[in-house]
Amino acid sequence: MLRLIEFLRFFKIIFLRIFKKVKNTKFDVKEYGHHNRHVFFGYYDLNPFSKNNSKLLFHSVPLNVKEESIKAQIGYIDLTTGDSIIVGETSAWCWQQGSRLQWFTFNEMENCILYNTVRDGRYVSDVLNIDNQTLVKSFDFPIYDISSRSHFALSLNFSRLQNLRPGYGYKNFPDFHADVTAPGYDGVYFSNLLDGNLKLIISLSQLSNIVPRDSMKGAMHYVNHLSFNPTGSRFLFFHLWTNGTKRYSRLFTSDITGQDLFLLENEYNVSHYSWMSDNEILVTALIPGTGVRYIKYMDQSTSKEIISSVNLTQDGHPSTNKFNSDLVLFDTYPNKYSERSLFIVNLSTIDFIYLGSFYSNLRLKGEARCDLHPRWSEDGKMICFDSSHRKRRTINIIKL
Repeated sequence: MLRLIEFLRFFKIIFLRIFKKVKNTKFDVKEYGHHNRHVFFGYYDLNPFSKNNSKLLFHSVPLNVKEESIKAQIGYIDLTTGDSIIVGETSAWCWQQGSRLQWFTFNEMENCILYNTVRDGRYVSDVLNIDNQTLVKSFDFPIYDISSRSHFALSLNFSRLQNLRPGYGYKNFPDFHADVTAPGYDGVYFSNLLDGNLKLIISLSQLSNIVPRDSMKGAMHYVNHLSFNPTGSRFLFFHLWTNGTKRYSRLFTSDITGQDLFLLENEYNVSHYSWMSDNEILVTALIPGTGVRYIKYMDQSTSKEIISSVNLTQDGHPSTNKFNSDLVLFDTYPNKYSERSLFIVNLSTIDFIYLGSFYSNLRLKGEARCDLHPRWSEDGKMICFDSSHRKRRTINIIKL
């Protein structure tokens, strides 16, 4: 019966697309891919562009691959020549967030990257110099996010994340405490990478006891989406819990010690986020009886502004332009034509720039789905996004 429903849905989308008036983008889209491999970056909250915008990081895996069966290649695209250079590989990756691959300045060397992998039976994070492809540092724990200062890092339990939110964590090792609802020995971890020590600063047990809700009774708790503010003085994260059939989420912020913890949103289920400044956060949230809305929060306050625009009523992945926080890049989930759209909005004027719509391969579904996950370049003049409109994952760039 399920196969029949999927076939009918596929046939309906194909039928609709035959008679659809195609909206062509007026922008040139430069595509980087490989005919028999998936090429993608990962989540939208990290920047694949190098500081001088000459290189673009990516993951690459064969078509029809299963995460637990093969390593992903790590590489970069030389945007001046179009060449793809493979520099490493990892067995700690997932479809939605990759290996948390990111640029990392190590000992004043800017041509270094950091990504998670597996070594000696545990998750680690490696720092690689891409100029000579040498390992210059390895941390004995996986890393989720790094501050702008490049020596503060946040981490979480990637096995628990995968178990409770498939597609976002890693499958290499099981969550050894999967039967514990809110362990006091797991949660948000912090490290000063200068000494390499990792410590738990906020526990799941602690979170479950802060303004508890009825839906938390007997639920499994976890954290996701750890993100430093621009200067690295504070960070946000999602506290999530599930009873097996429904997922709930709320938004916290904290200082780097975990002591100055602030519950910023406890009423609406939050889904995506972007720091607009050190104190302002743009978040998509589901408002009961209303639907999805973009909301601007002021950290450590009760101030929140619901953006009133008919064009901002769909969930998406917002990314703020670092030179103008009112300029926000965002995408949408598939419409009836199975197309995801890209837009830029000016929040001060609510003016929209339509960048294009891109077909979403129906075969890539569930945790293997391909969201656009758009990201700004360092200079704010280019946009990079993942797409499956070629029936495989490719990385695409639009020059504005």
